[in-house]
Amino acid sequence: MSAELITLPVGPLQANCHILRDPAGPAVIIDPGGDADRIMARCRDLRPEQVLLTHGHVDHVAAARALQRDLGLPVLAHPEDWHFVAKPHPYFAQMVGGVEPCTPDGELSDGQEIHVGAISLRVMHTPGHSLGSVCLQWGDDIFTGDTLFAGSVGRTDLPGGDWDTLAHSLRRLVAVLNPEGVVYPGHGPSTTMRDELAENPFLQDL
Repeated sequence: MSAELITLPVGPLQANCHILRDPAGPAVIIDPGGDADRIMARCRDLRPEQVLLTHGHVDHVAAARALQRDLGLPVLAHPEDWHFVAKPHPYFAQMVGGVEPCTPDGELSDGQEIHVGAISLRVMHTPGHSLGSVCLQWGDDIFTGDTLFAGSVGRTDLPGGDWDTLAHSLRRLVAVLNPEGVVYPGHGPSTTMRDELAENPFLQDL
C-alpha cells in the first residue's frame, strides 16, 4: 500500500491519532483524541476528508468537534457510541482537560467500506470495550482502537464494556485477519497478529 501513515500520540492519555494519507492528497483522520491544534498543523499540507472514531471514549474523541467545526470535516462513529461523543461524561472529560460535545455526522456499521481517494477501509464492529467499538481494516492491516493492544486488550469495566462480548470480537479478529498484518492500536506501539497470537495472554484461551 502506498498510502502514508502518520501516528500522533495525543492528549493526556497519549491516544494514537492516525492520519492516513493517499499520495494524491486526500486523507482520513482516525481517533483525534486531543491536541486539536497539533493535529490541524500536521494536516496543513494534506486534504483531510473525514474523521473516523473507533469508539466514543473521551481520550479518542476530544478533538473531534474542533476538526468538525474548523476544518468542516464530517465525523463518523458507530451509533451505539454516539451518546459518548455528543454528551461526554463530565467525570471522564475532566481527565483529559475537557471535551467539547460533538454530534456525529454519520454512522459506521459492520461491513461498511470507507473510501478516501485510493484508501479503502472496511469497518468491523467489535464491541466489548464499548458497545460501539469498531476496528478499521486497511488491506491486511487494521486499526483496532482499544479493542486490541500490543500485549493486552481493552478494559471492560467502563460503561458499555463486557468481557464475554470482547472475547467474541477478539475471536473474530483472530479468525479473519492475516497473521502477518500490522495492528495499529489506540495506545502504544504497533504489533502484528502473529505476535499477539504467540504472546498476548488475553488471546491464549479464546
